[in-house]
This record gives sequence, C-alpha cells and structure tokens, in this order.
Amino acid sequence: MEEDKINLLEKYLAYQMLQLSLKFYTINKASKNFDIPKDTVKSYYFKVRKNIKVRALKRALIYLIIGSITLFIGVKGTFGESSKIILYGALLVGLGSIATSLGLFVLAFKGFVSLK
Repeated sequence: MEEDKINLLEKYLAYQMLQLSLKFYTINKASKNFDIPKDTVKSYYFKVRKNIKVRALKRALIYLIIGSITLFIGVKGTFGESSKIILYGALLVGLGSIATSLGLFVLAFKGFVSLK
C-alpha cells in the first residue's frame, strides 16, 4: 500500500477510537472508504490502539510527576508562611494532575471500552 494511504488510514482509525466508536463499525467503514480488506484494516486497528496506549502511558507518567511536584509544593507551602492563594492553587493543580494520570493509567492498562 502507499504510504499516504496508510497514514490516512491510521489517522482515521485513531480518530474513530478516540470518539469511542465500535470496533466492528470502524473496521467496516474504513474497509469501505479505503478499499482495503478487513483483515488488513484490523491489523492496522490493533497497531493504532497499541500506539494510543503507549502515548497514554507516557502522558500519565508525566502528569504524575508534575502533579506530585505541585502537590508537594502546595502542601509544603500551606504549612509555611507564604501566600496561601497560590499554594492552594498548587494543591488543586497537583490533585488534578494526579487524577488525570490515574485516568490515563486506566486507559493504558485496561484499554478501551469494548461493547459486545
């Protein structure tokens, strides 16, 4: 297959996965739109899903590190003599980043929702 067609197929599959479309529907529609056999589309589907999981895992680690640092700054500064508003903001940002990283870990390890 042509490189351009493969890139378009992978972008289409990634878009459909992030829209939480059903696997069967996505594979059938991609097979019709790109004139590719379903087995080939299915292999690209799994390849794209693996790439999304790897990116989610990397992003989760980054959010966890940033969240831990800002949470530590917020906790450390709350008990010190600093501006409380900024440090409460650091607490909120830290907790939000950690919650986001936990959601991304679930996405990376458990995978996408599969409806049967």
